[in-house]
Amino acid sequence: MDLGRKCKPKKSDGPAAFGAAAGLDDQITVRLPDLLTMRVVARSVLLAFIILGFPWFGNVFRRDGAGGGSGDNAAGAEVLGSGDGPRLIDEALVLPMQLNDMKKEGLLRPGVGRALFVGDARSISQFLKQNEIDQISSRDLEILTDGAFDFVFSDGSAPPETLGRLLKPGGVVAFLLSGDAYVKLPRHPVVYVRRRFGSTVVAMRMPGSSPGRRRLMTVPTEVLEGLEKALLEPPVRTTSSTKKKYLRRTKYLPDLTGDTLDGYPRRVFVDVAVGGKRGRGWAKWFVRNYPRRDRDFVVYEVETVGGEEKGEVVGIAEWMGRNLRQEEYVVMKAEAEVVEEIVRGKVIGLVDELFLECKGGGNRVYWECLALYGRLRDEGVAVHQWWG
Repeated sequence: MDLGRKCKPKKSDGPAAFGAAAGLDDQITVRLPDLLTMRVVARSVLLAFIILGFPWFGNVFRRDGAGGGSGDNAAGAEVLGSGDGPRLIDEALVLPMQLNDMKKEGLLRPGVGRALFVGDARSISQFLKQNEIDQISSRDLEILTDGAFDFVFSDGSAPPETLGRLLKPGGVVAFLLSGDAYVKLPRHPVVYVRRRFGSTVVAMRMPGSSPGRRRLMTVPTEVLEGLEKALLEPPVRTTSSTKKKYLRRTKYLPDLTGDTLDGYPRRVFVDVAVGGKRGRGWAKWFVRNYPRRDRDFVVYEVETVGGEEKGEVVGIAEWMGRNLRQEEYVVMKAEAEVVEEIVRGKVIGLVDELFLECKGGGNRVYWECLALYGRLRDEGVAVHQWWG
């Protein structure tokens, strides 16, 4: 690949090309480096000087703009990071970067649950508003009720140990690292650590059961046994009345567990259709019949395609890994071949309740589907037979 015009040095006419007089016995010939090489070396030295001097210049500029404030009224937050000494941080630049990074990691989810910023937010007030994050001064924390938030971020003005009470079980507390903050939270699993511009941000998940963590593994066996029994033979006819009859016998998981579906960051229904079968109205059926407890569900209609399809196509297991999370409540309807792919992809644990559709024209195929049904039950998945 050509990156520009090719450059090659001009041919010299001997020593005179360097300004020395020709024909003298005491002539000294000095061969200078190639001009391009000199430029590269000079620029490298200059760049190294700028990089090494950046912390000093940054502190000078920030110190001039900080106005000598302190506490929550300071324009910058002072952080003690791993014994490196106090550093001033430009909140307007660094904090939005850190919060955006935590959004990418799924720790901060605007619009899902409640989020709180503790500290001086004047420089990032617009960012907080856009991301639906509440703000409060560290001096006013006592007016907040316990267990009210899913995510709390402190700019370092509040001791981390005072923030835990504000979180719901399984919530995330994030803070600028200062002093012995890490030592004071030994029971909290660290889920995020980033160091940028001289500041270190640590996020920890509070102990206790997460509001939306997979609950099936903790449901008593008798609850799962309360699900309707499997049909050992497929229905002879699957007319509209037959479908309604079998669907009426379905015992849904929220009814068996008494789950209000309130504590999850998101509730999802996924209808997976094999190529060309989308738009059959199962999403509408779900909305009308599933015990949603007056909660909103995000509905995905996903279509699987054959290997001959071209373009950007991902497998169902990969799609689930990208779009679903452990802390969400997920209901899915899918055919047996799709579920087998999900099991092979080791993402079946993302599904709370599954409607398994068995297709095929012979008992052998049906029995294979029935064996899959039994395997899912053994693994703790609330699975139903689907006769749509």
